[in-house]
Amino acid sequence: MFGLVRDQGLGVMAYSPLGIGLLSGLYSQDRNPSADSLWGSIRRDLYDDTTTDEVWSVIEAVRTVGLELGRSPAQVALAWVLSHPEVTVAITGGDTIEHIEDNVGAVGWELPREARERLDAASASMMEVVVEG
Repeated sequence: MFGLVRDQGLGVMAYSPLGIGLLSGLYSQDRNPSADSLWGSIRRDLYDDTTTDEVWSVIEAVRTVGLELGRSPAQVALAWVLSHPEVTVAITGGDTIEHIEDNVGAVGWELPREARERLDAASASMMEVVVEG
């Protein structure tokens, strides 16, 4: 859709750029979600079906880039979304002041090209599943 957005001079509002919290850094493939987390409580019945190998690949890429850049996974994910010129706003859903402060840390710096390419590549396989599925 980005081609159409550019062609028509439109903007994209990114809803849930942290993947309903999956890209926040709270979730790990090697442990069950905490019972007090969104995916461990309200969405627990959807967690196993949602967290496919492709999703874990993206989560791990975000986490790895964050470690390399000294940024939180949430900051990397938001910076990645905002690095697309078609995206004019990203709606985050922070529940606490700490979440909001962390999210604000995604602005004022630029995601390195190589990091963005790695994140794009990690998400490409997930998009193929979404489109084909």
